[in-house]
Amino acid sequence: MDAKDETWDIVIVGGGASGLAAAVTAASPNCRVLVLEKCPTLGGTTALAIGSVTAAGTKLQSRVGIQDSTENFSHDVSDAIFSLDLKDRNNKELTKILIREAGLVVDWIANLGASFVGPFGEPPHRVPRMHNIVPNSKSYISVLSQAAIKRGVTIRTGSTVLELITSGECVTGVKVSTSSGIKNILANKAVILATGDYCSNKKMKMQFMSEESAQVDGINPASTGDGHIMGMAVGAAVCNMDISTGPNLRFVSPNRPLWIESLPTFPAIAKLMGAVAKNAPKKFFRFIAKRFLTVHTSPSVEIFKKGAILINKEGKRFTNELLSAPSLAVAVAKQPEKIAFIFIDAFLARIFSKPPNYISTAPSIAYASFDDYRVLRKDIVHKGHNVFQLTKRLEVDHLALSKTIDRYKRFVASGKDDDFGRKELGKGFHESPFYLLGPLIGCFSTVEGGLSVDSECHVLTAEGKRISRLYAAGSVGQGGLILPGHGMHIAWALVSGRIAGRNARKD
Repeated sequence: MDAKDETWDIVIVGGGASGLAAAVTAASPNCRVLVLEKCPTLGGTTALAIGSVTAAGTKLQSRVGIQDSTENFSHDVSDAIFSLDLKDRNNKELTKILIREAGLVVDWIANLGASFVGPFGEPPHRVPRMHNIVPNSKSYISVLSQAAIKRGVTIRTGSTVLELITSGECVTGVKVSTSSGIKNILANKAVILATGDYCSNKKMKMQFMSEESAQVDGINPASTGDGHIMGMAVGAAVCNMDISTGPNLRFVSPNRPLWIESLPTFPAIAKLMGAVAKNAPKKFFRFIAKRFLTVHTSPSVEIFKKGAILINKEGKRFTNELLSAPSLAVAVAKQPEKIAFIFIDAFLARIFSKPPNYISTAPSIAYASFDDYRVLRKDIVHKGHNVFQLTKRLEVDHLALSKTIDRYKRFVASGKDDDFGRKELGKGFHESPFYLLGPLIGCFSTVEGGLSVDSECHVLTAEGKRISRLYAAGSVGQGGLILPGHGMHIAWALVSGRIAGRNARKD
């Protein structure tokens, strides 16, 4: 070996929730663990999430009197997968493991120092199961990294793993690019891939999804499918690479993060926040939830059904606004600068400022109206008493927009959209002031495809044979598992991370 090369017992590639959960589980005085993260900081996509884990049978459920069971959880998840017409694509064995372990993992990370509020309800779950960590999703990373360090784990950021090292059919380590150069890091026991999904790898999206989907960006620029590529290079099979959550429309993030997202995530502060949240009036929590809704969720299709239109920076319509969310996201990604705006008038602003109409919702938790956006997201709500006044700060072509509005009003009068065939046209735009909401972007939150794994998170070949001493956890180790709804991806990250860490330690 070169003098710079190293040897550890377990090498984990990726410093998000799954990699850190694996590290905490694997580490012991007799098992030296190294975590390598290519970004300057830990977190992965977990740190960008709302922060919920959906689980049954937790202590928090019991504490608030919710009666639940893994059997009911399993039925509800199966129904959700069936409604997506993906039943035949789902890995039922991994689903059983997730259902069984999710509640245990919530209690496990709470014992490590995390604090949760809830649980909250979300259809189609029959009882509240969505546990939200406080003060924000970065708390998973804070709690797990501190627990890992206490157990003797070494964590290195800014370390890009280039490829797996093999000896025969066995994975023996990784080749790493660091600020001091390229080195080999060998693993006596195992390598665990915890590198996230491939939502920001354009080439892979073209290969496994479509050329149109490849135009849509991922929410996490660092999710470039590194583990998928490394795994496939040593013979790993992949599953469900054409399935994704979205893409969806999403308002651009504010220039400044939400104050709750900027709070320190030390366990002591988290426990204080948890106590405050549990005792605060429901109105206070809904106030916080609305801030998340106006940043992290997609605009409702209802605003388009009632008459809103999408326009690009050239002031032109470019699609039928009643298409599916993925189709709209693709259409926006094709526009100049990959952005668009929602155009409405005072009439639509008024009806979307009161029930039952909302711009965005989290069922059973909170609802965000136009007035909420006007107060909480002033950066994306633009107002003008005429089109020129509306567009002057946005560099949107006001003459083209005026023509677009007049043309659409003619479509409303005739009952026919000659440009895109839209059926529900609304009432047109007759009341000032006028509003542009945006910019909007098309965005992949996650893609479901991952390396094939077994019940112990060993990576498998196309023939179902284990690749010796190679494991995968989180999105890269999703193994054909379909994860419908909120809180399922972080649940799998934590569950699979623990499974991979536990079994890698045995090697």
